[in-house]
Amino acid sequence: MLSYMLSTPLFAVDNIRTTTVKGLALGINGVTQSLYYNPSIISSATSPTLQVRFANKFAIKELSTYSLQAVYPNSFASVAVSAATFGSSFYRNSSVGLTLSKSFLKQWAVGASFYYQKIVLPTVQLNQQMVDVGVTYTPNASVTVALSVLNVLSDCSVRLGATWGIVSQVALLTELVYDSNKFASVSFGIEYELLQSFYLRAGLLAPTVQPSLGLGYSIGKFTLDVGCSYHAQLGMSSGAGLNVTF
Repeated sequence: MLSYMLSTPLFAVDNIRTTTVKGLALGINGVTQSLYYNPSIISSATSPTLQVRFANKFAIKELSTYSLQAVYPNSFASVAVSAATFGSSFYRNSSVGLTLSKSFLKQWAVGASFYYQKIVLPTVQLNQQMVDVGVTYTPNASVTVALSVLNVLSDCSVRLGATWGIVSQVALLTELVYDSNKFASVSFGIEYELLQSFYLRAGLLAPTVQPSLGLGYSIGKFTLDVGCSYHAQLGMSSGAGLNVTF
């Protein structure tokens, strides 16, 4: 009976899905930033990349997510594998995934992700398979528009977003999110390259009104990002990430 009662609500909040730390600082923007929110974006990668991330919700140790992603671009189709884990010994949510993406007509890319997710409680274990699809349109080097549908097999979430590099040092981002045909959120973000390879970021998520801030710095093959967002009732969420290109 307990397993039946928990099987649906336990997956209502997906703690495994985290945007990049850059996306966290830009108003928790995901569709143009993270393969967890748009599988087609890995087609923009030009070199093999390893991404390691840590995210914590509301400064509570048990609400931490650790994720690892490896992206391998290819002229025929780009591939990524990912793994993530969230929670503590009492509640553990883990997943592994495979993402495939294909570019065509130079400006378009489509992609799909396949995930196996598991939740473990002291007396209950639940399993779920998820499928995401996404499409990205890049008309020029300054503009990217993306659309994704997450968890198409169940209660799906639709995301539409865009990135616009208005000048060489400034980029604007926005994203709309609909969950199960109901409006969920809208976000805005701005990134400014203060110095060469040193970025300042800020954003806002509504209607919960969560401001966010962050920094990014690249040196050689390494990129380090830190970011945080603030919820008026629940407090601070933070993240740190390291990207390595090969």
